[in-house]
Amino acid sequence: PTRGGVLHAAFYTDVRMLDPALAFDQVASAIQELVYDRLMTYDAHGALVPQLAVSVDVSEDAKRYVFTLRRGVRFHDGTELYPADVKRSLERTLHPKTPCPVPTLFARIAGFAEYHAGRAPALEGIRLHGQYVIGFTLSEPDPTFLQVLALPIAGPVCRSAGSTYDPEGTVAPCGTG
Repeated sequence: PTRGGVLHAAFYTDVRMLDPALAFDQVASAIQELVYDRLMTYDAHGALVPQLAVSVDVSEDAKRYVFTLRRGVRFHDGTELYPADVKRSLERTLHPKTPCPVPTLFARIAGFAEYHAGRAPALEGIRLHGQYVIGFTLSEPDPTFLQVLALPIAGPVCRSAGSTYDPEGTVAPCGTG
């Protein structure tokens, strides 16, 4: 196998959208699995495992999650993935002007309500801790949080996608998958 090139795929239904902030249907998800890696994924046995991370530390009270990212992960445009890209991508997805179909899946991230309502400039519960470490603080424990981060909707997008969704924009799908 060689990296790069063009993937040709046929589906019996229309693929309306591949932007992970918006596409939440079965057809798009099949393609998104190839285009967008996430912090977490499932292995061949169905076990939840890190994908973009080398480790995940969960606090005893299950309200703090710290991910150490794999070094050298590249987006399709050749730029390296950093924690700021993960934060920017999630804030883009959860921005009040983004018509994300499932923003409440992330409602337990500290500061979600204020950010999603447009009263805060950033998600308070997502913090950068160095060049390859990102932390999440939850307002209360969420036993599904790691599973939510395994959904294609949580996949980091290239910087060219911007920090807010633009309904007039035509950004090509660009992830780390």
